[in-house]
Amino acid sequence: MKKVSILLCLFLFVFGIAASTYALPYTDKYEVKEQQQYMQGWALDTVKWTFDLTQEKYGLNRFNPDNEDIMSASIAFNLKDDAGCDFWEFAFLDAGTNNFLWEVNTGTTSFEMTSVITLSDTGKLDACLTALWGDFYFYSATLSAIGTGTENIATAASPVPEPAAMLLFGTGLAGLTFATRRRLIRKR
Repeated sequence: MKKVSILLCLFLFVFGIAASTYALPYTDKYEVKEQQQYMQGWALDTVKWTFDLTQEKYGLNRFNPDNEDIMSASIAFNLKDDAGCDFWEFAFLDAGTNNFLWEVNTGTTSFEMTSVITLSDTGKLDACLTALWGDFYFYSATLSAIGTGTENIATAASPVPEPAAMLLFGTGLAGLTFATRRRLIRKR
């Protein structure tokens, strides 16, 4: 009976380690062709683009919507206030089902996306930046996403264990500890 319980614990331990998925980072950057775009709120200037994490240029590091899912994503903007005497300069971003309204300041502004369904299903995200008030310069936008998958293990950043796998791992480890301790107590 001891051998069966030890083998069962060992099986749970090994199975718990093997059932982990990997966190894979993905990034796509949109840069304005003229190095900067002057946007005016009174003209409701708008810039539209599509982030695409499935592009060929990423090689093995590209996102595969058939085998992977996006867990979280954020968009960072590089904007610059024109240093005029505007009191407020507001921008509006429409990215998939996410909408953001903010006052523009010089530097990088970042937003966490609350819905990544479209990005996870297709690997693409349509974005539209609109100047609502004031004027500012738009330089670039960067989409950073974290996906889970098991196919691109060679390029994975770090393993992310699933809850069931951690339960199996912990049960196996506890069983091995208990069996070893029990054996040591009997020998004394």
